[in-house]
Amino acid sequence: MLYVFTSCALNFVPCAKLLAASVKKFMPDAHFVLSLTDERPGMLNLEDEGFDEVLFLDDYADYIQNPRGWAFGHTVMELATAVKPFTASMLMERADCDAVMFFDPDCVLFGPMSDMRHQLTESSVLLTPHASLLHENDDWLFFEKGPLKVGGFNLGFFAFQNTETGREVSSWWRYRLMDHCLIDPEQGLFTDQKWIDLLPNYIDDLKVMREPVYNVARWNTFQRKISKKDGVYLADGNPVQFIHFSGFYKIGPYVKGLYDKTSEPLVENKDILEELSLWYSEALAGSRSHPIYELPWQFGSYKNGEAIVDADRRRYKASKELQRRYPDPFATDSFDSFWLYCRKLDRVEAETRLSKSDRMFNIVARGVQTNNSILRTQIEALEKQLVNTTADLNNSRTAEMLHSGTIDRIKASIKDVMPWVQKKLILELFSPVAESGNFDAQAYLETNLDVAESGVDPLEHFIRDGIFEDRNSHPMSADMFFECHIDLFIQLLSKTPQPIDSKSKFPNISVGSGTKKRNAFGRSILRSMVRKT
Repeated sequence: MLYVFTSCALNFVPCAKLLAASVKKFMPDAHFVLSLTDERPGMLNLEDEGFDEVLFLDDYADYIQNPRGWAFGHTVMELATAVKPFTASMLMERADCDAVMFFDPDCVLFGPMSDMRHQLTESSVLLTPHASLLHENDDWLFFEKGPLKVGGFNLGFFAFQNTETGREVSSWWRYRLMDHCLIDPEQGLFTDQKWIDLLPNYIDDLKVMREPVYNVARWNTFQRKISKKDGVYLADGNPVQFIHFSGFYKIGPYVKGLYDKTSEPLVENKDILEELSLWYSEALAGSRSHPIYELPWQFGSYKNGEAIVDADRRRYKASKELQRRYPDPFATDSFDSFWLYCRKLDRVEAETRLSKSDRMFNIVARGVQTNNSILRTQIEALEKQLVNTTADLNNSRTAEMLHSGTIDRIKASIKDVMPWVQKKLILELFSPVAESGNFDAQAYLETNLDVAESGVDPLEHFIRDGIFEDRNSHPMSADMFFECHIDLFIQLLSKTPQPIDSKSKFPNISVGSGTKKRNAFGRSILRSMVRKT
């Protein structure tokens, strides 16, 4: 049996439905498999969408130790390409599998692929190139430079015969893509494609299908004459077998469908190409039959809704230690989560940049610590408690200390000192936190109209008063914000000189019904707290 498969996230399933329908039309004996690189859609049965079989990430557990953690390390494009050899190997383990054939989800068959299928009985590996004509045309040079960056073969299609060589190639390829399916020009990598450039060096049992009827796409339509006769689309006079509508979702100033801004001056058959693009556009609109296809990629954000940035993915993918420590990197409901780990690193990096840009920051900090011995002693005691309280909050002792009220005592002591803290110091310490996304000033003002009406800086109000009044920072609660950034509040103590007269009155910027003036320094409370802990 011939197994045909594709891989994609939910947003490309409408494309995959068109591909599956064309396979059923022109290769009705094939078994079509969708590998979904997204969360299982609870409100939709994908087998009812025209697929013979659907594979989910959990189905790869025999090949990948932690499929969800592995998925976290990839962008949406990297993941959809990384699963390809794993799927091929899985299918070739089946006793009825004679061969596997892969198409990108945005491909559509226009013919029975007869020559291709015959060649698959003669060769273990079939590939199609990005470009297939020798030339000395400078106008075409761009389209030779491109494959030098992304790979000579377009992996929108490949086929393996279920032979020893076919299985060995698939096994080697998945071994490489386990950790190295990346878009990383500095390493010379472009997802799965660049690895296959090595294949002609390793095996003889390989056939490159250069005929212009295969893999017609925007990077080669200027090199072949596309025409239409009696309702049949032709490439250089022969019936087109499959078209790759790559980049169709990006139609705009650059991508035009089956040609782009660079190739547009070179194509002679734009009317036919535009006719095909219009047909695909209309067919795709009809294929989007469920609102779930419009949802964002579910592996694109943490469980709290925050988008996962590439830096977080790379940190996780590059460290086996982090992968062991955080088996579910998407989780955000724990004090020891990968999300909090990354946000802490972001803040440290931002503070480092700020410190380097302002030498006076370090000079003042050292002066305060030297001249304020009483506060320094208290800070050291608090920092010892902080080490025991946090330690990245990753053990049971941390939970006991939190439940015993240590954090509450620290918070109460810091609250008493806040009237003496200068606005400039608050902004210096906490602006990097706001820039990292842990404080949304606009959302804070929208949910706290009294603050907006007062004209007070929202970040200053939140740090000085809002956090002690349980006003959320957006996206964090006040308590979570305090616990995540408790070291910064400790720094407020270290950088705030003692008042000469504890009975002096100090300005208060509080607004709202919960406001009260704070005229006590709270040293006795702080000392008492340190003794207790």
